[in-house]
Amino acid sequence: MLLWFSGAAVLGTFLLPQLHTGEGRLEAMRRVAIESAFDPFAYAAVATLALLVVPLYNVALCPGCDSAAIAAGANPLPPFRWLPFCVNTAEHESVLRWFAAAFATAFALRRALVLKWKRVAFETIVWNSAALSVYGFAKLISAGADPDHSFAVFGYANHGGAFFELSLAMAYGLWGSRITAKSQESEEAAPSAHPILSRHYPVFAVALCLFGCIATLCRAAMLFAVAFSVIFFVYIFVASMSGRRQVHRVKGLSGVLILIAVVLSVMIYAPPEVADEFMTLTTRGIADRASGKGQYHERVAAAMMRDFPLFGVGGWGYRHFCQSYMTKKEKIGLQSVGGANVHNDYLQFSAEHGIVGFALIAAVFLLLSRSVWRGWASTYEHFRFARTERTPVSPQAVYAVDPAVFFAVVGVLAILLHALGDCPLRSPPVLTVLFASLASVPGYFDLRLIH
Repeated sequence: MLLWFSGAAVLGTFLLPQLHTGEGRLEAMRRVAIESAFDPFAYAAVATLALLVVPLYNVALCPGCDSAAIAAGANPLPPFRWLPFCVNTAEHESVLRWFAAAFATAFALRRALVLKWKRVAFETIVWNSAALSVYGFAKLISAGADPDHSFAVFGYANHGGAFFELSLAMAYGLWGSRITAKSQESEEAAPSAHPILSRHYPVFAVALCLFGCIATLCRAAMLFAVAFSVIFFVYIFVASMSGRRQVHRVKGLSGVLILIAVVLSVMIYAPPEVADEFMTLTTRGIADRASGKGQYHERVAAAMMRDFPLFGVGGWGYRHFCQSYMTKKEKIGLQSVGGANVHNDYLQFSAEHGIVGFALIAAVFLLLSRSVWRGWASTYEHFRFARTERTPVSPQAVYAVDPAVFFAVVGVLAILLHALGDCPLRSPPVLTVLFASLASVPGYFDLRLIH
């Protein structure tokens, strides 16, 4: 089903793109076709998916599952030894679905939507996450706490934590964007809206994503949530105190006060389990988790990469090959829960898809990020050399772009760091939101400032 939705998203991008002012339907379709034809992101995405399709038709025997057949003399190698392969087509196909959904979503947001609707898509992602948090708490209330701490629709706590972690960063960006937009309005131009809600309504999404992040009991996600809150506090405080008009400071500082109220409510009403998880966090523990110290996974994945350097062992192949590389002592301490993942996404993608596959995935990500980087650099250069009333406060490298851009990038960087010691990128919702955030956030750039 996910592949069908992905195909529909791509087809809809070409057949039903949004129209620019004065543009006809056929002109818009032609524009999207031409832009896509010269878009390296599209080619890298197609190449990655094509590489993932090949193993579905080039299947090898599994060292563990097919051990009896191999012992009886069956050939364990795939039919075409020089091509990508897998040992379980159903599992490998699930990885294909992950990337197909993420790439199709990013492509549709990138090519089918005009700037205004990219902003709408960004905000929709935030409120969808808030709705999932509400669902999670409703589920907990109706069914009681899950012993494995799964939350909302996530069966694995750290996947849920990573999802709400990225969504929280985006929610902070949306809130900061509203504060900034309302602070720039003159009193005469200000709309007749509620003075608080029109400026601070995203705080409800912030609170729900923050509560959801904590409810997963994922320590890394809770740590990043604290970091995001501190960054937002400093960001708004500095902007408010540096504002040229006293009214700007009041508008900005009101957001700081609301943030403090939200954080205090978490500290007061959070269950004891949250404090217990925080108490287990140490600098050494974080460093050991990121480096893989004391675990066999990273050594085994590295050995697997040496034996299958180009195309790896196929999607989810690590779980089938890992015991072949483990020592007797390591097998005694075999990780039964979560042992199918390396808990370092970069190593696992390299082991399962090889140098070629990992390079293509990285290329897709970097090409998608390039639009954000170019827009940020152009906006900064504009304000750096053209002093106007709109010139942002210092540091201009931070405040030149809309807060939504800044916090979306902070959230993406957090997920990339999280992936060093866990497996957030092996969750379709996290992977899709990661790519969708990068594809939709350019809607917050002012095209007049980008050259």
